[in-house]
Parts: sequence; structure tokens; C-alpha cells
Amino acid sequence: MQAIRRYTDMVVKAFSMGQPLRMLLYGMVIGCLSSLAAMAFFFSLEFVQHTLFGGLCDYYVSQPAGERLFPPTGGDSPVSWLFFLLPIFGGLLSGFIIYRFAPEAEGVGTEAMINTFHNKRGVIRGRVPYLKALASIITLGTGGSVGREGPISQIGAGLGSFLATRLHLGVRQRRILLLAGAAGGLGAIFRSPLGAAISAVEVLYAEDMESEALLPSVISSVTAYTIFSAIFGYDRIFAIPPVDYTRMAELPFYLVLGLICIPLGIFYVKMFHGMRTRFFDRIKVPRMLKPAIGGLFVALLGLALPQVYGTSWGMLQEALLGEVAIAAMLTIAAAKMFATAFTLQSGGSGGVFGPTLFVGGMIGGVVGQVGQMLAPGIVTQPHAYIMVGMAAFFAGVANAPLGVLLMVCEITGGYNLIAPLLLVSVIAILFSRGYSIFPSQVPDKFHSPAHLGDVTFNVLEDIRVESVFHAVDEMPLFPHNMKLSQLPEWVRDSDVHMILVSDKRGRLVGYLPGDTLRAIPEKGAMANLVILFDIMERYHPVRSDTDLFHALRQLRRYHQKALPVEGPDGRPLGCILADDIMDAYANEVFRKSEMGKEDD
Repeated sequence: MQAIRRYTDMVVKAFSMGQPLRMLLYGMVIGCLSSLAAMAFFFSLEFVQHTLFGGLCDYYVSQPAGERLFPPTGGDSPVSWLFFLLPIFGGLLSGFIIYRFAPEAEGVGTEAMINTFHNKRGVIRGRVPYLKALASIITLGTGGSVGREGPISQIGAGLGSFLATRLHLGVRQRRILLLAGAAGGLGAIFRSPLGAAISAVEVLYAEDMESEALLPSVISSVTAYTIFSAIFGYDRIFAIPPVDYTRMAELPFYLVLGLICIPLGIFYVKMFHGMRTRFFDRIKVPRMLKPAIGGLFVALLGLALPQVYGTSWGMLQEALLGEVAIAAMLTIAAAKMFATAFTLQSGGSGGVFGPTLFVGGMIGGVVGQVGQMLAPGIVTQPHAYIMVGMAAFFAGVANAPLGVLLMVCEITGGYNLIAPLLLVSVIAILFSRGYSIFPSQVPDKFHSPAHLGDVTFNVLEDIRVESVFHAVDEMPLFPHNMKLSQLPEWVRDSDVHMILVSDKRGRLVGYLPGDTLRAIPEKGAMANLVILFDIMERYHPVRSDTDLFHALRQLRRYHQKALPVEGPDGRPLGCILADDIMDAYANEVFRKSEMGKEDD
């Protein structure tokens, strides 16, 4: 490791540049390491699946056109008892490996990477990448319904963290190399150099991106992609018929797809997280046994719908070629949602990117085929809706539209669909605010512990909330069971910063920020079905005599941009916005700097 640092310092000195060039060189090194990890992971996974399903179970596993390493074997009728036992055995073995040696390797790898960046100073133990790879190969190779992006992003992130630690780099540099490693792994295994780099820096935040890590991530991703593709080929993962977007008349059908993705995405997120809190956490057995229980439920689904096993991308390839009926797409999409939740929320190891793209693709396929039935002269390429659905559904549930949009284009070659991809993704993400498949995701840098050092808190400690908050004599108060369609028009039309929500006893239980309120449609099925209780934020007020430093901590703790303010007697007085704190900070710094000039 010291040799790497001496070499990079020599190159940096030769070019008479400093830290930026050094980070780019580190990005190249991490890209090389990530590509090797991705190659080993990809080959091992394909070998295990080929051996267990094709050889042992005599079952043909359908795969995308650009990913088959071994000749197809097996048929349509697997050895039932062995086919049923595989996910259970895989859960049992992966659970033992994870909870015995590296508990942080459980569940969604991308979520673990996000949490490490924000809350763990970018530190990943050296054993985690290897054990994560092993546990994920076992989970996926035995039929667990997960994706590959979670494991490979955590593996790459672990390599980046390890390299930064061995080179004795600072916390900020370690976090950057962590993201570069994740980008390298994603860029290699999905053969998506640009989309992977954008995804790695975008998925951390709901409304921001880690721009400082973008260039090292691009370098790492391109390097890893080049090495990986030189071995396994440059073919795109999916083969698709020609696609284009040249008919404005298709726009309503794409809009319908975006609107359908919204409630289904919200359901998916709620069901996914609820599967753990409301089901698996209540099962009183040792943690290492729970992945086997999750495998049991996947096996039960697999008896009727074997396509839910693994990534299911083979069926996605068949749908792109127009070989899957509407009823099959609907059934498998619903089953895939639950199979993924069973696998990951029980403690199995994997990712949600692959399954989520699959579900979105099936939703798009249904809309495309129905649209062709209704308007055959307008919707002539139903497979195009599959690609748009893939990007839109993931964008909505992960608050990460740009990276997945580019990745879908790169893995399919559907660049001609950029316009509908953008439109539908924006619609899905606009109305899915407040929901994310990644709990550790924060709104922006302002809410991330990784950037707390960017603010001088001793300035904020000298300012009280009562001096900057928005005072409201009569804050609008509405019952928790009121439908969105019943809200008075003056509330939406006004510039009110938030409304309060009370329970049936009149107690304050929540609030709704004004920007969220104004982004929700006032008419339509959604407005008639959703009540305030479903979308409100829990009532966590800050007292007026609190200093801005503690108010900022509370905003970050609850991942909000605004909080209610109450007096010492508990009476609601108004609200304070994150922007108010930043404005107060900037004004105070300017005031003190001017005072310093006068003293000079």
C-alpha cells in the first residue's frame, strides 16, 4: 500500500498537481480492484446457478442474452423436492455466515453502503467484502429473490474503504473512495460505466448528490467496466428490438405508466419495510435462522411460480422480446415484490436494484401491451414501455432518477427513449417523495453527518429559535382522517409553511410541510384515497428557547426540512425551516466578519 502511495505521489509531482490528481489515480486503482472482485463474483454466481439448477435440479434458468457463460441445461420440470429445498438451505447457510462472522453484511448491500457513508465515517471492516460476496452468491445461487447491485456495491465500497485506511487517508477521502469502489463494482457487473458512477453518488440523498466524489467514481467505473468487458465481452445485458420515440400521441400512455408506478411504488416500499418490522422481527428465533424462514416463503412461491427465483432477468429478457403474456407479467410482478421482501428482510444478502427493475419492467410491459390492444396504430412498440417502467419504478422507490435512467439505457441500448424515460421518472419521483427503499438515505448534504463539519456550530449555539422562526397566529389544524381532496383550496393556494394534524382526541400527532402539500394533486383517485395520516410527518416540535445548533440536530435526526415550534408552555407558535438556520448562520458569519474589519 505504501508503494501505491509513493507511486501516486511521484506521478502527482511530475504533473505538478495536488489532491485532485491523486484522488483520480486512486480511482483507477480502485477500479482495477473492483473489476477483479466483480469478475470473481459474476463467474462464481453463474457457476453456482448452473451447477445447482441446471445440473442438480434439472431446471433451465432463463437468462438475458448478454450474460450466459455456460451452455443451457435442464428443462421446464425441476426435481420438485430439491428445487423447494434450495432457498431454505441457502438461507440457512448464508444466515450462519453473516451472523457468525459479519452481521453488517446482512440485507441490502446498497443500504449498508449508504449507512456507512453517512454514519460510520466510511469504515467497512476488511472481512466484509469477502463474506458479503460469499453470502450473496449462496443466497442468489440457491434461488433467493435478490439483485447483484447490492452485494457488488458493498464489496466495491469495502475495497475503497480498505484502500483508504491502508493509505492513511482522512475521513473525507475515505468516503470518496468508498463511493468510487461502489461505482467500480456497479460499472463492471452491469457494463454501465456512466450510469453506475451517477448512481453511486446520487443514491445517498433524496434531493442531492455527492458531487465531490463524481470524478473519482467515473474513473473507477470506466476502469472497472473496461477490464470486466475485456474478459466477458462488451455485449449489452439485454437484447432488444429497435425502439424509438417519434409519436407525440404516445405521450398519454407514458403518462399513465408514470401514474401507475406511483401507488405501486409506495405499496412496495411500505410492504418491504413492514415485512421486517411487522413480521420477521416478531418471530422469536435466533437471527441466523431467519434467512432460512425467508427462503421457505420464497420456496412456497417458487413451487407455483419458479420465475421468482434469483434475479428473474431471464423473464425480463423474454418480455422485451414480446414472449410474455399480460397475466403472467402481472402475477410474477406481484410475487416478485413479496419474494424480494421475504429474502432481504429476513436477513438474506443481496440487493433490490435487480428485483425493482424487474417489477417496473413488468408494469411497463402490461401498460405497453394494453396500450397496443387499445390503440395499435399508436403503441407499436410495447417493449419500449418495459424499459421506461424499469427506470421509472426504481426512480420512484429510490429517489434516484438520473443514474438508473442511464443504466437502463446502457444495459439495453435504448437511448432513443431518453425523452419518455425522463418524463415518466420525474412523474414517479415527484409524487413518491417521503418514501424510499433505502432507510439511511437522507434528503441532502445538510442532513448528513458526513457534512456536519462543514458548518461552524459555535455560531449556531449563540442564536435562539425564537429569533428566526416563522410565527403563525393560527396554524391550520386538520383531523388525521381528512382526505386530501377535502382540504380547503385556500390552504393549497396560500404560502403556509406547514399545517398541523390532530387525532380524534384533538392532540397534535403530526404535520405536513407546505412544499409537500402543494406537490400533491388535489383531485383524482389518489386525492380521494389518501388521508393526512398516511403522508404526515410525526409531530416532533422544537422549543422556541432552543439554540439553532440543537434545532439543526433535530431536523437532521428526523430527516426534515421544517419542524413545528412551540413555546415553553407547549403552545404551537409556528415553524422553523432548514433554510432559516442557514440564513441565520450566513448573516451571523457576515456580521462577525464586518465587525472584524472595523476592529482592523
